[in-house]
Amino acid sequence: MAEAYWTSEEQAADKALLLTFLDALDGAQAAMRLDECRLWTIRGRHGYVSTWGDSECFLLFVRCRSPMHWTYTKRRLDFCLVTQDGDDEGCLRLDRSPTAAEAREIRKALGIHQRKPPPARGFKTAPSKLGPVAGGREKIDRPAPDTGKGGESALGIPLSGQGVDFVDAPSQA
Repeated sequence: MAEAYWTSEEQAADKALLLTFLDALDGAQAAMRLDECRLWTIRGRHGYVSTWGDSECFLLFVRCRSPMHWTYTKRRLDFCLVTQDGDDEGCLRLDRSPTAAEAREIRKALGIHQRKPPPARGFKTAPSKLGPVAGGREKIDRPAPDTGKGGESALGIPLSGQGVDFVDAPSQA
């Protein structure tokens, strides 16, 4: 399969441009990925965003569930220029970064997940339900086992250097 970019610099520039668009969308970082043609895209459940080719504009491909839904999606995305108009899908061109309201409409139309907000101040993780210690477990201090040959463990079990020795039970005669 042929590469989508002529040089690695072109690929890096395309990725950087899409990352700025992803920031403007306030989209999740996991949406940014390479497609099967090795082209950087921002993927959603109902379409994707890629660069137009001139490294200044963006291509939005939208797939809708019905022709009526596509009609209303075009109305919602009226700030974009429709370049390919199918029955229930199409391509749109956007020549600038979207505003916050436009970004919301693009995320909704393409099914792109929004970036999660940072955690509230003061809590890095959710408090444990099991106790004050992380994970709810307390550390128990135990004596180190005897590693020498012979001797007994803290529980009174005979130890040897090569493994477990089985001790016969005392006979009751």
